[in-house]
Amino acid sequence: MSQRRGFWQVTLVATLADVAVLGVAGVGVSTGRISAGSFVAAAGYGAIALGIVSQIDSLVRVGCAVAGGRRITEVLDEPAPCEHDSGDPLPAGPGAVSLRDVTVKAIAGEVLLDQLTLRIPPGMLLAVVGRSGAGKTTLAHVLGRLREPDAGEVRLDGVALASVATESLRSAVAYAFERPALLGDTIHDAIAYGCPGLSRARIEMAAAMAQADGFIRRLPAGYDTRLADAPLSGGEAQRLGLARAFAGNARLLVLDDATSNLDTATEALVSEALTNQLCGRTRVVVAHRPSTAARADAVAWIEGGTLRGLARHQELWADPGYRAVFQGPAS
Repeated sequence: MSQRRGFWQVTLVATLADVAVLGVAGVGVSTGRISAGSFVAAAGYGAIALGIVSQIDSLVRVGCAVAGGRRITEVLDEPAPCEHDSGDPLPAGPGAVSLRDVTVKAIAGEVLLDQLTLRIPPGMLLAVVGRSGAGKTTLAHVLGRLREPDAGEVRLDGVALASVATESLRSAVAYAFERPALLGDTIHDAIAYGCPGLSRARIEMAAAMAQADGFIRRLPAGYDTRLADAPLSGGEAQRLGLARAFAGNARLLVLDDATSNLDTATEALVSEALTNQLCGRTRVVVAHRPSTAARADAVAWIEGGTLRGLARHQELWADPGYRAVFQGPAS
């Protein structure tokens, strides 16, 4: 919509400029300052310029189509999620996670995770760090079976994820992403999505933990503001995604680059809530800042799809290779 509005503004200005040129040239002809030939030339140049401007809308449409096509290609290249609606419900548990010899390959055959073995005790806050392409996001995806491993096994509270019904698994594992897909009619619906029985108090508490309550209350209708009427920045959208993950009763929280658009102060407040107010849940956070890794109970250092190290941030910091993870390009 903003692109269309900008196009019409440019077209209007160009048309007015053409009229102004013709007006000035006409006055010049009437006073004898310019010849009739110069007037015709000015009119021709103005028509050419206006014709070029009229093509802007087509160019904008082509650009949007190209960007949309690329995004569609990315989605189509993703493996289709395997729905196990006939699987078993997941029994209650504290949120212990184990991966045994997990291997994941891309469609082209590239190994994303290579026989990775990892145990996450219940209630742990685990930071996952590594360079770009190390396998952090792939690891995050297999924890909730957003992606099926090509080999190996992932278990939650001793139960293989491959045998769990999808609906049961989705209520046990909550995700927050870098670019969350916000669904529902209103802000309230977007936070409660997937957990329709949540009370308003629970929704507001989750939003407060995600540092979203303040900007939500400044919206015209607060939590009842329609999503379509709420102009959200990247950071605000991320905070709504975090609130949605915090609102339910998931025993495992997975944050995949979910605070990348937050400023340092806001990210610290979200991390504090994640550390203190959600300490009863198992939390896995893909971290890009040393401060985030330092708050975690342990850090899983991923390199080349394998587990390079598993220890506290302070211990790993002695390794120059680990320090280089945070000093290089954002991963």
